[in-house]
Amino acid sequence: MQTESGRIAQLLQTVDCSRTPLQENLDRLGKRLGQAALAIVAMIVTIGLYRGQAFIDMLVFGIALAVAVVPEALPAVVTISLAIGVQRVVRALQEKGHVAAMTGDGVNDAPALKKADIGVAMGITGTDVAKDAAAMTLLDDNFASIVAAIEEGRGIFGNIKKYLAFVLSCNIGEIGLMAGTALAGLPLPLTAVQILYVNLATDGLIALALAVDPHEPELMRRRPRTPRSGVLGRPLIVLMVIGGLWSTAVNILLFA
Repeated sequence: MQTESGRIAQLLQTVDCSRTPLQENLDRLGKRLGQAALAIVAMIVTIGLYRGQAFIDMLVFGIALAVAVVPEALPAVVTISLAIGVQRVVRALQEKGHVAAMTGDGVNDAPALKKADIGVAMGITGTDVAKDAAAMTLLDDNFASIVAAIEEGRGIFGNIKKYLAFVLSCNIGEIGLMAGTALAGLPLPLTAVQILYVNLATDGLIALALAVDPHEPELMRRRPRTPRSGVLGRPLIVLMVIGGLWSTAVNILLFA
């Protein structure tokens, strides 16, 4: 947790879950609408009784008018507006080249969870719609788990790159050795059994060790990689080719 992401996760756990300005404004609007509804009911009942109407009839009529004051579509409008707003924020971050991650638990979060590069739904408080739209579900609703998952994912990705770089560079060296000796008119340096032994006994065991290599200490301080970049970037491919050619040259000189 001694990283920027870890400190952010710790701060998120200690943040007081205060109400947002929008929630406070909606609460005030609800109270005012309730007061207006009660005033309408009281006024209708008073006028009806003054004119000699039945109390029950005036009460039902006043309640009907009070219900008409309440905007029925307000929750739907707020939900749609929030969903569109969050989706625009995600799109703006992606257009600037950022990797956008979205956490959510409600139905209104589903479009942004689907739009983000990685959508994370809450496993405890999240709705089924949010879980279906997200790419990952946080079972314990703990943001520290996201940091741990990112660190583990970066470590696995790094080990895969190490494994591929080692194995492919060795294969380039073997292919270069066989091709170089054939072009030079030399006998084949390796038989089929020897090639299989090299691949299984030497390359395979070392590659498996690289696959379970411990994560680097500065792993979480690196910038996120571009999502469109492949596993083998240009610098790694150049390094593999140079290593394979160096292995080819040394082995041909030793064999000759």
